[in-house]
Amino acid sequence: METAQKNITRNLASAFQRFEAKYIISEAQARAVRHFIQPYVMNDPFAQDQAFYPIYSLYLDSPDMKLYWMSELGMKNRFKLRVRWYNERGDAPIFLEIKRRIDNTIRKERKMIRPEFLSNFFRTQMRAEELPIPFFPHDMDHVLLFFDYMRQLRARPRVVARYMREAYVCRMDHSTRITFDRNLQCVPAICCPDLEKLARNIWYSLPYPSVILEIKFNCFFPVWVQKMIEQLSLSRDSISKYLVAVKELNRLGFRFEG
Repeated sequence: METAQKNITRNLASAFQRFEAKYIISEAQARAVRHFIQPYVMNDPFAQDQAFYPIYSLYLDSPDMKLYWMSELGMKNRFKLRVRWYNERGDAPIFLEIKRRIDNTIRKERKMIRPEFLSNFFRTQMRAEELPIPFFPHDMDHVLLFFDYMRQLRARPRVVARYMREAYVCRMDHSTRITFDRNLQCVPAICCPDLEKLARNIWYSLPYPSVILEIKFNCFFPVWVQKMIEQLSLSRDSISKYLVAVKELNRLGFRFEG
């Protein structure tokens, strides 16, 4: 992993540093949060005319599930490799993401690739010169970095999670983002997924009938966010959709290690 670690350090300038707080809340609490934040937020611009949109996340991991166990054991410095897209047809841009947690800080790099390149990306014998071309030429360094992690970990697709997100951003500067995630489902992705077939697959519901509230921010909570947390008596929680998906699929008889 040494080469990848050097590359990630070299590329920190292109990553953005964030903090995030998560809360597992009821629908009644979600309504109270939504009512409270309305004067301060607007619909997420990426959601276009409505606040709701689907998210699909494909998680990659090593044969011994190294990334899973880093998260399960609560290691302060850990990361995830994932591929994310935003419709079930898979014809929209696809993002390669490296999400790192360093203590309480989140650093995430994500770059777009064209969806037609995804199926080739997980070929085990693919050479660096065969890597998919990103939408923007200067993003090629990130594709190489992602590939470097994959190669050194021998990572391959493990799980796809999907859910519906309701998203808002702060009206003032968009630096604070509040999201509600619902209807978590997952499916094993032992081999490279065909996105069209994936949409028709049997999805397994995750044991979270409640809402996952996430607050993402730079440096510190705005005063109005802190006031909301105190007024609504919200208790911060820890949840990883990847961990929950793997545990549920293990319970159903799927096995990932080896």
